Amino acid sequence: MAALIRDSPYTALCKAITPLSSDDRLPSLEAWTATLKRFLAERGPRLAPSIRGGVEGMLVINLYDAAAILENSMDEAMASRIDCPKLRAWGKIERPPFSPQ
Repeated sequence: MAALIRDSPYTALCKAITPLSSDDRLPSLEAWTATLKRFLAERGPRLAPSIRGGVEGMLVINLYDAAAILENSMDEAMASRIDCPKLRAWGKIERPPFSPQ
């Protein structure tokens, strides 16, 4: 199981997003989008369709939800916790108050 997690596309994605920002703030939308697009360009054709579709979905939703969905996807897909401290830290950041447009 350890080798499966180490070689997982989720582990690679965690490594890609880790340098984007500090633990106490989300990355900029531009940095997030660029990183996910680069990840898809490099690994997309080799990803399982469900993982590729999930990462593509992260491009069109807000960062708070994207971080939470990605964390849950990692846990569910691997049936084990993937060590991605940055993602878990981002999940604890309080959302700004909702303001209707």
